[in-house]
Amino acid sequence: MLLITSYKYVMRIILFDPSGTTNYCNGLAEALSKRIDVDVIARDNYNYLANENYNLYKWFELSDNTVKHKWEKGFNYIKGYIKTLRLIEKNDYDVFHIQWLLMYKVDIFFLKKIRKKVKKIVYTAHNIIPHVEGDKKYNELKKIYDLVDVIVVHGKASKKELLELFELEPDKVVIQPHGLNCPKKPSYDINEVSSNIKEKIELTRGKIYLYLGVIFEAKGVDRLFRYWGKKCTLYKDDLLVVAGKISEYTDNYKTEEKAVDNISNLLYLPWKINEVDHHYLYDHADIILLPYRHASMSGVIFDAATFSKTIITTAVGCIPEYLENNEDSFVVLNEDREFEKKMEMIQKTDRKQLIAMGEKLNHNISQKYNWEIIAYNLIEDVYE
Repeated sequence: MLLITSYKYVMRIILFDPSGTTNYCNGLAEALSKRIDVDVIARDNYNYLANENYNLYKWFELSDNTVKHKWEKGFNYIKGYIKTLRLIEKNDYDVFHIQWLLMYKVDIFFLKKIRKKVKKIVYTAHNIIPHVEGDKKYNELKKIYDLVDVIVVHGKASKKELLELFELEPDKVVIQPHGLNCPKKPSYDINEVSSNIKEKIELTRGKIYLYLGVIFEAKGVDRLFRYWGKKCTLYKDDLLVVAGKISEYTDNYKTEEKAVDNISNLLYLPWKINEVDHHYLYDHADIILLPYRHASMSGVIFDAATFSKTIITTAVGCIPEYLENNEDSFVVLNEDREFEKKMEMIQKTDRKQLIAMGEKLNHNISQKYNWEIIAYNLIEDVYE
């Protein structure tokens, strides 16, 4: 049984996340704030209200509807850092815990200043190296990894990749699992679901295959387009849903889009999906698709677990470490044909089996990846 110890003093930390990945940051902040003082510095689209246990500062004004030019984005990023630095100078913080960094040259400049004002800097490397032009950013990222005291990763594969790429001391890298925010699916108002989505889903008699996330090469969405373009007639009663905003770094999806433009059993939603539509799509999906070419980790497996849906994923990063292949999920080699073969097998799989696997994924993730335990271990093993 987990025993929570009392501390001689109240530790004070900053969770720093200018990216807008609110599910992860909020789950960790809530769990940590039950034991220590937590201030969260976030992007202006942070969609959680701080509870009474932690303070929230939305200082990074980077939302799409407010930023029209790159120079403005950079200016806002610097403004957010200046406010952060002022807060640090007013208070005695033990730990500055970074979740994401977006502009490495600016980050390096301010981290050197922050380095002198806090006792420890911790950096969670959700991605070991950026998906886009990672080789060009290697030297700057190496400086960041050298600047911080501890680097947190989400699994053994990510630690191995980090040590091999950046030649760091193994003791500097700590494994801290990703946590599950909500073990039970959230409610939503069916009347607020977009009519085009609801109509298409309601007309589908067969299985619903869902990809929901950012659309670009590293995520392998083109694999789905090509496969469905060739094999859609085998899935005449089924529906493939591809939903999510197209990455600003992607410029070659027009060809892929045209290839599936007239396929009736494909629902393509190339924009940011709102919360209600997100919940509705997950609720009605039979299986969640992760055809990734590269990833260190993915929060999608936690969304799938929340809605008790099984997944098919390529064996990339530390994702397989969180799954039980053929028990709660399907894990395949990172090759087009292997993913396609598994898709064909799932088309013949009974829905009851998929439902049972989804329920098992919910159980396994809920039991193993509890934020309370993760936060306790983070304080003991990293912050202290």
